[in-house]
Amino acid sequence: MAFKRISPLTLDGLSKYFSFGYHRLIEHAVYTFGELNVADRLVNAKSDQGMTVQEIIGDNSLNWNADMLYRILRSCADAGIVEKVNDDKHFVLTQSGRMLTSGHPSHARDFLLYALGPLVTSAANQLPDIVRNQGTGSGIVRVTNGLNLYQFLSQPNQKHLSDIFSGAMAAVSISSGKSLVENVDFDRFTTLIDIGGGSGAYLAQILEHYPSIEHGIVLDL
Repeated sequence: MAFKRISPLTLDGLSKYFSFGYHRLIEHAVYTFGELNVADRLVNAKSDQGMTVQEIIGDNSLNWNADMLYRILRSCADAGIVEKVNDDKHFVLTQSGRMLTSGHPSHARDFLLYALGPLVTSAANQLPDIVRNQGTGSGIVRVTNGLNLYQFLSQPNQKHLSDIFSGAMAAVSISSGKSLVENVDFDRFTTLIDIGGGSGAYLAQILEHYPSIEHGIVLDL
């Protein structure tokens, strides 16, 4: 069944709930695409030729389920992450898909992996119990043995997730930074300190927009 690019928020009746379900399946497909870093394998595909699943997998065929990857790519095509070239077997990245490559300045992949990843998903699944006043603490606390988010991410064995979280926060800063610099007057300051500023994405946008600021300082743990 092909997915339709129709938000469930715009639908009514039974179609609304089917759409919620279909979009959840797309989320799983796009998350898998990002987690497996498929965009990095597709980024050099020729725009008029694309790549097949076998070309994407390369010499690691024993470590990949080719049929399932093909299904993932078709779902990602419905989501506008990749597009088919010439036939149903060749794929290229769309402009949106290129944002999921490693090191892309948008940090879109980090945001995707954090927002749709197991930690946030598990925490969200605690909502029914939270609403019923069963147990204590936030969703994150309930799935991390009593740790808050920052305590959990500071553990040595969570370094990878911590890096993803930092990238995700940078993506949020990049997305909302334009509105911030256009609606808040920072021109009267010569020094600006961003406390809890993460990678400094917010501050970088402010400094670029207000050259009169002489010093920018980021403080973060």
